[in-house]
Amino acid sequence: MAKKISLKIILRVYLAAIIVLPAAILISSGAAVIMRTADSYVAETSAHAGYAAAAAADTVLSEYKSDLLTLSGLRQVISTAKGEQSYGLGEIINRYVTLRDGVLDVIVTGDDGLLFASINGGGSSTGSDTSGGPVTGGATFFGWNDDIADLNRRSVYYSDVFPNVAEYGGKDVFFCAKVIRDDNSNAGYCIIVADANVFARNLAEVPYSIQASADNAGEGSIFVADSNGRLVGYGNSEKSAAAGDVVTDKQLAALIDSVKGVKLNSYRNFDTLRLKSELVSYGNIYESDWLWVAVYPARAGASITVNVFFVSTAILAVIMIFAVSLAVVMSGKILSRITKFISVLDEIRRDNIEERFTASGNDEFVPLAICFNEIVDKLSMSRQLRSAVTKVGGSALFDWDLKKQQMYVSAPFLKTFDIDTDAATLDNGKFIDSLMSEKHAALYRETLEKLQATRTNGTFEAELRTRSGHTTWFTISVHCLADRVGDIVKIDGVMTDIDADKKATIRLTEKASFDFLSQLYNRPTFEKEVEKELSLRAYRQIAVMFIDIDNFKKVNDTYGHAAGDEIIVFIAKTLKRVVADHGFAGRFGGDEFVICINRDESVMHSGDIAEQFLAELKEGFVSDVSGVHMHVTGSVGIAMSPQHSSNNLELIACADEAMYVVKKHGKCGYQIYQEGMQSEEPTENKPAELTENPTAES
Repeated sequence: MAKKISLKIILRVYLAAIIVLPAAILISSGAAVIMRTADSYVAETSAHAGYAAAAAADTVLSEYKSDLLTLSGLRQVISTAKGEQSYGLGEIINRYVTLRDGVLDVIVTGDDGLLFASINGGGSSTGSDTSGGPVTGGATFFGWNDDIADLNRRSVYYSDVFPNVAEYGGKDVFFCAKVIRDDNSNAGYCIIVADANVFARNLAEVPYSIQASADNAGEGSIFVADSNGRLVGYGNSEKSAAAGDVVTDKQLAALIDSVKGVKLNSYRNFDTLRLKSELVSYGNIYESDWLWVAVYPARAGASITVNVFFVSTAILAVIMIFAVSLAVVMSGKILSRITKFISVLDEIRRDNIEERFTASGNDEFVPLAICFNEIVDKLSMSRQLRSAVTKVGGSALFDWDLKKQQMYVSAPFLKTFDIDTDAATLDNGKFIDSLMSEKHAALYRETLEKLQATRTNGTFEAELRTRSGHTTWFTISVHCLADRVGDIVKIDGVMTDIDADKKATIRLTEKASFDFLSQLYNRPTFEKEVEKELSLRAYRQIAVMFIDIDNFKKVNDTYGHAAGDEIIVFIAKTLKRVVADHGFAGRFGGDEFVICINRDESVMHSGDIAEQFLAELKEGFVSDVSGVHMHVTGSVGIAMSPQHSSNNLELIACADEAMYVVKKHGKCGYQIYQEGMQSEEPTENKPAELTENPTAES
């Protein structure tokens, strides 16, 4: 039940996610687009108001520029700038100042900024000349700077606001300056000084506003500021600010400072930025470093788009609810089929092979049910057939499930063998290998390792102890079953009783495999047995001894072949007795014998075994043929695998070569094989003892 609930939750969460997540992304991205559109709308709207402010300011400044062009061309002004006496200039200046609202003074200076004419004392002198003569005292114009000195003939300089200028009664003023030309040279400068507050009042009277186009009336504002951030004009009468005031908002002040001197081609170009809580549009006042700045609350954009956003979100939410509900209904229908299918699979896994999956209707589950049930039918038939074959054939079967780590065996298996299958695994030593000899158990383990490594099948024969206590020969066929990716998941085995046939074959083989006189392995059999030992013990040691009886030919020549046969039988009995717990022996023919030591603990004591064998030989026996006590000696060579060779014939040859070294250096001893040893003394050499009786020694 837990699996079904988990599957439902996963599927429904997945379906909800693929519906809700795209919708959420759409809502958030749509909101961002709407907000950007609203910001752009507010910026465009405020920019239009800013254009009006810029146009109004430019109109006033253009009038000052036009007046400067006229004044700088008057003969009286040119003469005064050159330091000459010129009558009538004061009257001209007074008339102009009287007629032009907001103009406080007209000043004429030399090309170095010294005052020559001013009706209100535009410098630091204590007097002025309104009649046209130079101002005495060497006064310099209060606003003189390098920008004025660098003017060309066509340019007009617009200054920043100077607050609280004493010469003009503490008023906030700004000025416009133009070069006075005479004979293609700079004679001086003509300067109009204007009241900044009058200029600001004139701008405030111009009908521009951004409040008229927004819901938050009275909250937006437009101002004109010089390059230092001092107000020149304010476009919102509800804001209390005067010309000469400094912009106190740090962000706006930083904005003014960052765009100081930047020209946007004309006042019809503008830029925008978003501050913490305001939207700002700004641009240049034409031909000056002044800026117009339109500021509006950021929430204005939200107020424009909030209705659109909420309506679209509500519509999308309704669509999402409908889609999720539909997905839940459809997923419930699908999940009911899936959970039923899982339930059937679980029953089959529990060996309820009769369970089937049924489906109706026209959906994809119908062909799935048909295909699945056909597969289960085939599986059921296969099991029934296997059960029938097992009962009829009487074979012992075992099945090892690697994933479940469980062993299954047939009834004939349990009847034949005394094994606790619950505690047994293939390789823990508690299965059929526990009923085998060590040799056959090693063959069993090696076969399993090889089959699992190569993912193939194999067959071998072994002698096992049955419930009756007798040992019986079985053929064991092992089959590896792999899953779709090639990993072995099961190992099946079939064990067939071949005891009668095997023992008959062994008897025949023994007749062909043993030397008739000595009843030891003959040469071909010994070589094959050594080869088997080497294949079974790829990484373990075995030792081979090659034995040659000393002076055997002399015994034959002296006492006859019957006495020689007695020596052969004596040697064979001695070999069997000495190597019974260490390995097996064979006769190569004539007076040559061989031993294979296949016990791990015995290989390292091969020299001791050779000494024991030679010692028992020397004790001899009394010949029935000659009545003589025969003392027998021999020469033994020893070679080991894998040190000397892993090939059976090469290993025997190495032992033979070591034996010849013993023969060459006195006989009756043993020698372990070494590379290039033909000329070396034997490492172990026990010389034969002399005796008065006739012997078979050297």
